[in-house]
Amino acid sequence: MTSSEIGFHLDLAGGAEVLKETAAELVGEIAAKVAAAAGPDATVTQKVTDRSRASVRVPSDQQAKDGVLSRAATAVGLEVVQYPRTGGKGRTRNSRAKGKK
Repeated sequence: MTSSEIGFHLDLAGGAEVLKETAAELVGEIAAKVAAAAGPDATVTQKVTDRSRASVRVPSDQQAKDGVLSRAATAVGLEVVQYPRTGGKGRTRNSRAKGKK
């Protein structure tokens, strides 16, 4: 059965609205939970561009010493992954070694 047989139509404008507006409240709630778990020095910034997004910041010494932001994100059920370290110009050490741009 194909999408035309069941009358499916992808509504790009509707999808964009969901990413920008409908999800904004949920994104803000999750960021607030992470900030609360991270402690009193945590701050939340929320923005809407092509989608709703939020960031939580803590003082770098608190993250470096105790991992407060990583622990807070994990505590509220978010998956925390480590990205490769970059050594300038946004390229990973691996891609620099191979001469990739």
